[in-house]
Amino acid sequence: MNADAELNDARQSLFSEVILRYGHLLGREEYLQRGEAALRASFSMMYCPENPSALAQWQIRWPFLNKQDYGFMMENYGHDGRADELHTGIGEFTIYDWGNGAASEAVMRVMDHGTAALPHKGVFHMHKPKILVVGSFVMDLIVSTDRFPNSGETVLGSSYRTAPGGKGANQAVQAARLGADVTMVGKVGQDSFGQELLSSASASGVDVSRVIRDPEAPSAVGNVQLEVTPAGTANRIIVVSGANMTITPADVAFLEEEIGQFDLVILQLEIPMEINCLVASWAKRKGVPVMLNSAPYAPIPDALLACTSYISPNEHEAALLTRLPVDTDAHIADALHALQSLGVQHALITLGSRGVACLNDEGEVVTVPALKRLDVKDPTAAGDSFVGAFCVAVCLGVPLEQALRFANHTAAITVCRMGAQPSLPTIGEVLDLMRSRGEDTAPFQGLCD
Repeated sequence: MNADAELNDARQSLFSEVILRYGHLLGREEYLQRGEAALRASFSMMYCPENPSALAQWQIRWPFLNKQDYGFMMENYGHDGRADELHTGIGEFTIYDWGNGAASEAVMRVMDHGTAALPHKGVFHMHKPKILVVGSFVMDLIVSTDRFPNSGETVLGSSYRTAPGGKGANQAVQAARLGADVTMVGKVGQDSFGQELLSSASASGVDVSRVIRDPEAPSAVGNVQLEVTPAGTANRIIVVSGANMTITPADVAFLEEEIGQFDLVILQLEIPMEINCLVASWAKRKGVPVMLNSAPYAPIPDALLACTSYISPNEHEAALLTRLPVDTDAHIADALHALQSLGVQHALITLGSRGVACLNDEGEVVTVPALKRLDVKDPTAAGDSFVGAFCVAVCLGVPLEQALRFANHTAAITVCRMGAQPSLPTIGEVLDLMRSRGEDTAPFQGLCD
C-alpha cells in the first residue's frame, strides 16, 4: 500500500529489480518475496482470464469490455483502501498503458538482466537459474574393496572403473540436470581424460565453451577407494590436481565484465585460491551471490570469506575451519556461529547421514535430517550433488528449509548409485522422490520445462 492508501500503484514494479537484487545479495527471503510482489501487484487488476476474481469485478463494473480489451488495466487498485467481491476497489476511471506497460517492462528487465528466477506460480514464467561454476574437472579412478589397507599392506580389490568427476564439474552437472542454465569455467589437459570430462559435462547441458585445454598439464585424476561392507560404504579420495591448478588470472579475466549476467556463482578449493578470490570479488561487486564449497580443506583468506554468501563445509572441514568440535548439537551451533563470524552471510554444515544444519536469518539453527532407509552404494559426489541442488533452489527464491530439503532429496539419490557424475539425478527423478515422500514440489515445477 502506498502513501495514498492505494493497494496497487503500478509504479512499484519499476523498483522490483532493485528489491530482488538486494534480496539475493543479502540472502534475505523477505526481499525476494517483496520484489516478486511488486511485479505481481502491477498485474492484479489486469482484465484477462488469468485473473478470474479481477475479471469478474471488471465485468460487473464495466460490462462493455470484451476479448479485444485483453490486458486493459487500472492505474491504481483500491483508491479507497478496499477491494472485494463488490468491486469497490475498481475505481471510477481507467488508464490503459499506465500499469501494464510499466510492469511488463519491469518483468522483461528482470529476465534480461538475470536478476532472479522467481517461483513458477502461474503468473510469470521467468528464466531458469543462470549459474556460473568456476572449478575443477577430475577423472575418478575407482577401486572397490572389502576393507581399506593398513599402512604397508596390500589388499585385493573387487572392481575397478573410471568416471568423470571433480567438485566443480560435479556441481555444474548436477545443477544442469536439475534444469539450470550452467556455464563452467576451468581447465583440462589435451588428453583423452580431458576430452571425456568435457563430453560428460556437455552431454548434461553444461556450457563448456570457456573451458581451456592445457597443452602441457595433464587432466586431473582422483584415486577413489571404496570400502564396501554390510554396514555401509565409505570412501577415501586422493586428487592429483593437474591442469586444475594451472588456471591463471588471465584465463578468467573475461568474467570481470560478464559475471553480472549470472544469478549465482559456485566455487570450490580444487583450483588456485587466487582465482577464487578474484572471481568472488568480481561477483560481490556486481551483486551476485557466491557459494563457496570449502573442500578439500585449506585455510581460506578473509578477503574470500567477506565475498561469500554461502559456505558449505562438511563436519570435518567445519572443525578445521573453526577449530571447534562438530560432534554434538551444541557444538554444531557453535561452529555455525563461528563460520558466520568469519564474514560469511549464511553458513551450512553437511553432516552425512545426520543431514544438514544451518543458521536462518534470525541466527537460529535449522536442522534438516537426511533421508532414511537408503541403500547406500557410493557416497562419492553426494556433497557436490547437495551443493548443486541447493544453489538451484536458492536461485528460485524458495525458503531456506525447503531449499535444504530439495538438496537432501537430490543427494539421497546420488549415494544410491555408483560413480560421481553417473550418479547425479535429473529434476524428474528428484521430484518423483519428493512426491513419494509427501514433499511440496510446486516451486520446482518450472525446472521441468
